[in-house]
Amino acid sequence: SERVTGLGLLTAGSPLTEERNEGNTYNLTQGEHGALDHKAPHGDIRGVVAGASFNKRCVFSASGVVTGVTFTDAGDESLAEIVRVADPLANVGVIFINCTFIRSASSATCHVLVEEGTTAIFIGCTFRGRSQEAGDVIDNENTGMGAAVKVQVIGSFNYTANTNLGSNITITG
Repeated sequence: SERVTGLGLLTAGSPLTEERNEGNTYNLTQGEHGALDHKAPHGDIRGVVAGASFNKRCVFSASGVVTGVTFTDAGDESLAEIVRVADPLANVGVIFINCTFIRSASSATCHVLVEEGTTAIFIGCTFRGRSQEAGDVIDNENTGMGAAVKVQVIGSFNYTANTNLGSNITITG
């Protein structure tokens, strides 16, 4: 119907194509959406119903807001990380709101990698599964004075095997 089409819903398996140079919006329905390579700034990615997930590695090379989405390796422990915030030359900052990050039981690496020069903020998120035997759930590669403020975790839950989400991040609440 026109009402459903007008909502701009993307069903499971639909490609997330960046049609504009900035400000792309994706309204994801329940199901697996594969990988995401986000390059256009000011994107808005929303899980409009419970169960919207990415089951492959997602890379954010531009600023954006992600709400209500689950990121998982879906049993592929070989993924370097399930989310990467990249491209410091673009002054990338990504906000994750009410998202869930799940690594498989035998995963050997982090959940999220934040490259030097980029920023990530997690609000009301949940981290589950095993990250790695030693190391960080959120790997912040920023260094120097103020590096820990480049990755902020606010009111979020750590249900991983790691006692701490990260050694170089700011945790509030």
